[in-house]
Amino acid sequence: MRSLVIAILFVGITFAHPIDVTYDPNPRPTVSDFTRYDITWYGIHLQIKRPFERLDSAMVEIKAIMYDTSETEMLFDVDGIICDSVIMRSAGVETLCSHRISSGTLFVNLPLSFHSGDTVDLKIYYHVTPDGGYYVGRNIHGDTVIFTLSWPSNARCWFPCVDHPKDKALATLYITAPESLVVFANGARTSADTVGNFVTHIFEMNYPICTYNICFAIGNYSFWSDTSSSGFPIWYFSYPVDSSRAYRDWGRTAEILDTFEVYFGDYPFGRYGSAQVPIGFGGMEHQTMTFIGDRLITDTRAYEAVYAHELSHSWFGNSVGLADWRDFWLNEGFAVFSEMLYVEKFFGADSARNYRKWIHLRFRSSGENFPMYDPDVYLSNTCYLKGGSVVHMLRFLLGDSSFFEAVREYTTRFRYKTVVTDTLKAVMERHYGHPLDWFFDQWVYDRGYPYFYYWHQSWHYGDSFFTVLGIEQRNPWGPDAFVTPLEVALYAGPEVLYDTLWIDSTYNEFHYITADSVRRVSIDPNEHILLRAFRLVGISERSIAGKSDNLRITYSNGKLRIVSPSRGIVRVYDISGKIVAQGQVGCGNKAFEFDANLSNGTYFAVLLTKDGIATKRFVVVK
Repeated sequence: MRSLVIAILFVGITFAHPIDVTYDPNPRPTVSDFTRYDITWYGIHLQIKRPFERLDSAMVEIKAIMYDTSETEMLFDVDGIICDSVIMRSAGVETLCSHRISSGTLFVNLPLSFHSGDTVDLKIYYHVTPDGGYYVGRNIHGDTVIFTLSWPSNARCWFPCVDHPKDKALATLYITAPESLVVFANGARTSADTVGNFVTHIFEMNYPICTYNICFAIGNYSFWSDTSSSGFPIWYFSYPVDSSRAYRDWGRTAEILDTFEVYFGDYPFGRYGSAQVPIGFGGMEHQTMTFIGDRLITDTRAYEAVYAHELSHSWFGNSVGLADWRDFWLNEGFAVFSEMLYVEKFFGADSARNYRKWIHLRFRSSGENFPMYDPDVYLSNTCYLKGGSVVHMLRFLLGDSSFFEAVREYTTRFRYKTVVTDTLKAVMERHYGHPLDWFFDQWVYDRGYPYFYYWHQSWHYGDSFFTVLGIEQRNPWGPDAFVTPLEVALYAGPEVLYDTLWIDSTYNEFHYITADSVRRVSIDPNEHILLRAFRLVGISERSIAGKSDNLRITYSNGKLRIVSPSRGIVRVYDISGKIVAQGQVGCGNKAFEFDANLSNGTYFAVLLTKDGIATKRFVVVK
């Protein structure tokens, strides 16, 4: 695939926010920790008039189901909003509610008592000049665009709400705007009524949606549409001057959606859309209406992986949402994995391997060193690149059949619901057939990745060669030993032998009989695991500065006598690779003896020391 795609992707997935706007990329505290009711519907009424920066005469209708009969007030997140009045409607009667705002919370006193399961219907009238979430900016051509981008906690800047992804609700947008401007939003537009020079557009969101995903944009736009093979309409909005470029760049959206349906299950919503907005090189996965930064429209499809990333959030983040922000890696990990899958299916296995290699390199070079769970930084290489690598490692561990069956179960069982990391773990365990605490503990809840130091040595014996491959972990942080399957490639003569090993300790050793001497070993040749690998050089019968010449071995009367040049561990193998004797040895001229009932034949002694590894072949003849 084009190297440009790999070189610029990360810019797109990291800075999904407006240019020249102060932006807080970390989730904020929310009233969701204190509410004992469930918001079921928002009806957001906005009048977009000059000056566009100010929202006057705004109103939000809120329906909620009460869970606690002792509840006497309702709490909503707000930021900069001035509440003019609150009205509660019950049994056809409207009652004015007292209210107050304190420390970013709107407190609404309930004048009536409710039973558990009752519905509360509120109308909150307000005005605000938003300092986030709602933006009035100029695009790359100098034209005014009005749009929202509320991730992660800025919906509260333009309407009162419970601003947390775990509290999903249905929503309707009622937007009154100048008739000369195009208006689009999540969901389906059900009506557009003109009064004078203004049009009131109504958009219905008939699938549960979290507050940061509610969006709209207003400006001078061209529109066209497409349909996926499964019948879903796809809407596109671009600046008129960029429409031909966007038409080419987004031309395979339906094909990518069709591909993802094969692996992730049915597309979970009634439609999809992409829109060009002034957020630079960013992208934002608003439910059914992805916003794409205007600088990502190039007529070259160079940023198609970004489009695939945002589209995949339809399954991971929008349909299956977060119950806890600390599990944010679930959203972005699956999205980056979806990039890998997109590259694999559209450009082939070699390109996919190179793409994973680039992702591993970018993460390792980032220097980030904190767990994916409850991350220090949300828009980070850890949540995105390490997260995507961890999802791919689950695929490598389970195998394609079991892994994608698990993914489809995950997206189907928890459609329109919210999850945590343990939700995913339970599904993966069911398809793996064994507990996966070890996997999630080391990759999700701990930091780091394995540092593998490896060596190999081949000895000629008859018409074959006996090879020992040693792999040691020296991890600077995280677990002392990562447990993982590990693919290796052994280059023996003209042949390449691929093997998948099981690494489960700080030192593992593997043995092979090959027709030719193994001249080279490649660790993780297909880039399945996030790791560093270092080859210990000079591993031969002259290793450890030639001290193997002084590694003296004799055998007599069932006793193996070893004089070692260095302190360490000696292991003795027979020609089949079986360990027949081992023990600790000191240094100097002192001899160490081990009981070993050896038959006639060739054996190999391997001395492991802090300085390196020495090997020696010896023959027992009785």
